[in-house]
Amino acid sequence: MIVCSICHTNNHHLAVTCSSCGGYLQTRVDTLDLFSTAWRVIERPFKAFHTIAIARHKNYVLLLSALAGLAIVFTLFWAITAARYAESTLNILIAGFVVGPLFGIVLLLFLSILIVTIARVFGFHTRMKGTFAVVAYASIPWVFIGLFIFPVEVLTFGTYLFSNNPSPYTIKPLSFIVLLILHGTFALWNLLLLLVGIRVLCDASWQKAIAIWSISIAIICGIFYGTLQLLLVAR
Repeated sequence: MIVCSICHTNNHHLAVTCSSCGGYLQTRVDTLDLFSTAWRVIERPFKAFHTIAIARHKNYVLLLSALAGLAIVFTLFWAITAARYAESTLNILIAGFVVGPLFGIVLLLFLSILIVTIARVFGFHTRMKGTFAVVAYASIPWVFIGLFIFPVEVLTFGTYLFSNNPSPYTIKPLSFIVLLILHGTFALWNLLLLLVGIRVLCDASWQKAIAIWSISIAIICGIFYGTLQLLLVAR
């Protein structure tokens, strides 16, 4: 909580103005600059997520969600060896670019709803708009995967990136291992940023933040696993 220095009213830790007297409690942020905010997320995530949460306009949230969605969808295509269901790499790429942006927005929005709901169960009040913004900016590692790592993977393996006959590991073992490690590292970085974001949003201890984070991720992974199994059985 933030105590107003004027009227001594308790306010939410992310409140900009006092709910009682309207006095300013912390520096007001009207808009977010994409590149400076993204760099701040990399360099000082706690401060960056605090700024994102209190910003009046949550700029670029949909753009980041859409770009992250592309990387996540293509990762899923790799996981299910999508070459079995497509005639060419071009078809896989077209499907990813068509489905990915909307998928990313829906996924991150659903994850935000989960975090808000679970946080309230733990006794924390978080705003949906601020949570969605923090979740979107925490997905910056997925944006890096989509913009930098995935193109290298496609250029290196072509259709075999999405195949197991032969697998990309069989074709170029060293390249596959290096790119897989990079891909996994950035995905793990996203999870760690999300944990930091939850702690900032809830102003909670690490233990409670980890609990909210773990339950949210477990639900998402369970839904993913169940959906993939259904799709594979249907095929």
